[in-house]
Amino acid sequence: MASLSKDKKGNVTIQFVGGDKKRRSIRLGKVSQKVANEVKLKVENLNAILVAKLPMDADTARWVAAIGDDLHAKLSAVGLLPPRQSSELGEFMDSYIERRKADAKGATITNYTTIRNDLVNYYGTKTDLRAVTVKVADDLRLHYLTRKPKLAAATVARRLKTVRMFFEHARKMKLIPTNPFQEVKAPSALPEERRYYISASDAEKLIAVANPTWRIIVALARFAGLRSPSEVLSLKWEHISFETGRMTVPSPKTEHHPGGACRICPIFKALRPTWSRRSN
Repeated sequence: MASLSKDKKGNVTIQFVGGDKKRRSIRLGKVSQKVANEVKLKVENLNAILVAKLPMDADTARWVAAIGDDLHAKLSAVGLLPPRQSSELGEFMDSYIERRKADAKGATITNYTTIRNDLVNYYGTKTDLRAVTVKVADDLRLHYLTRKPKLAAATVARRLKTVRMFFEHARKMKLIPTNPFQEVKAPSALPEERRYYISASDAEKLIAVANPTWRIIVALARFAGLRSPSEVLSLKWEHISFETGRMTVPSPKTEHHPGGACRICPIFKALRPTWSRRSN
């Protein structure tokens, strides 16, 4: 059990006996009786959990995640909680990007660096990750939507998605209790004026006037459905088998998924004239 006491100046102290039979004190300062009673109950609960060597229940875990750094430090000082890990935004981002260089492509690292710069320029390099609340996260969304030069809606959506991934990693590393960007999203609809269906006849007109390289690029994108530029530029002659009428298409966009490194695609009839003219 824990006990409450108050000195002549109104400062509240909680006292309890830990699992090692030693008496410990937590000085709360001047707080209301309601707050003092709530903290006292949580202290009793945390102490009982430690003595019994049980996992923390969900309600207590949520309370611990929500309390401020000052109270958390006081509870940590008497052995009820482990010290809170802390990380500054700039340090966290630089460390994350450096680690990803081992498995991410150069273009991906460039994209991460661009968004890292967005974050530290807006929030500040020294900002504590825990200081980025849901409201602060939504402020970044508004900044992206109103900044100059203006970003396309699809670009805003992609950048917010990447930011959400960064903070989800911070949550998994237990640097923050929750991901403030979990629900922060932006529509990524392609503007109507940029939508256009390329018919087979239109593609043939392009192919007819294009140089040999662009003939193949247009044909692979239109008639084989390859992603351009990632899959088109990854395709090599050793991936092509005219004997079987198949090609093995490397898929950089999906290679990190099981079985997503490549796929087999037919060499459609519409592609063959393009390859036959490749030396023209």
